[in-house]
Amino acid sequence: MGKTKTRKNKKLLRLSIVILLFIIFVVIVLFYVEYLSPGKFSFLKGIFDETPVVSEIPDYIDAEHALRIYFIDVGQGDSVLLRFPCGTDFLIDAGSGTNAGATRISSYLAALDATGLDDLEYMIATHPDSDHINMLDDVLETYEVHNIYYNDYMHTSATFEKFLEAAETETYGENEQAALTLFDEDGDQWNILGVSGECYSVKIYAPGYGRFENNNAMSPFIIAEYGGRKVMLTGDAEACSEQWFLQTFGQNSLDCDILKVAHHGSDTSSSAEFLNFVTCEYAVISVGENNAYGHPDDETLTKLYERNYSVYRTDLDGTITCYIDREGDVAFVTEK
Repeated sequence: MGKTKTRKNKKLLRLSIVILLFIIFVVIVLFYVEYLSPGKFSFLKGIFDETPVVSEIPDYIDAEHALRIYFIDVGQGDSVLLRFPCGTDFLIDAGSGTNAGATRISSYLAALDATGLDDLEYMIATHPDSDHINMLDDVLETYEVHNIYYNDYMHTSATFEKFLEAAETETYGENEQAALTLFDEDGDQWNILGVSGECYSVKIYAPGYGRFENNNAMSPFIIAEYGGRKVMLTGDAEACSEQWFLQTFGQNSLDCDILKVAHHGSDTSSSAEFLNFVTCEYAVISVGENNAYGHPDDETLTKLYERNYSVYRTDLDGTITCYIDREGDVAFVTEK
């Protein structure tokens, strides 16, 4: 009887050891995959990510004299709001491919309202895809917009036509017509400078809509500069449009600081040559949680981490607010 009990105990011990070893193996595999591709498993978020996450504006930031950049969580889509301390506001895109129904639109407009936005000096629609423009008509209905930039590309979708109708009839102040600036077939460049002594600039490099075969590639490259820092906003630019920008810019490198990663971190963008050119420290990816496209792509994430980018993602961090004060100090505040 004693020997039988001993044998059972040994079997239980061996089984327990096997189960324990299996659990350890699974944990090691999970951690290894997360190390190679941070963000792969959301429940491990932050273990390998050295990106500093703060819940409030740090003391070293002069918030009163800071550019605020809101990378708004719209699910699988894009929307970036720049609020300069002089009171000039830029909205780049407002779209969501996750669900642009009444609930999403209401939530998005509430997010804009929470920033203190009263009107918009500038609105930029990077390209006609719905996940970038399908809430712009709602913004135009809610806020007065002074200047609207968009591709002069006659897209046939109902979403684009709604935006176009709203843009063409937009007025502000004493019934003044909003100024429409069109990115034509061949593209162009614009340089918007701060007023009243404010040292900021927003440069737009538009490749035009006739240069490439798809909507994404017509996205302009937008460089906002304040406090000696540069922010690169890319819409859904493709590798071919990145190459166009490198040739157009005509220098060996661009000393940039923050990159809004193109096309939600897709593998069709963020070429090694482009990432080496912009030499940023921070990257922000606007992407929907558990999206059907597999964004951001593992290869893109690997490129960013190999170059020591600190990476923020709206699927993991919610709405991301970047502060740049006039001394050039930078801080990120996340929603999650």
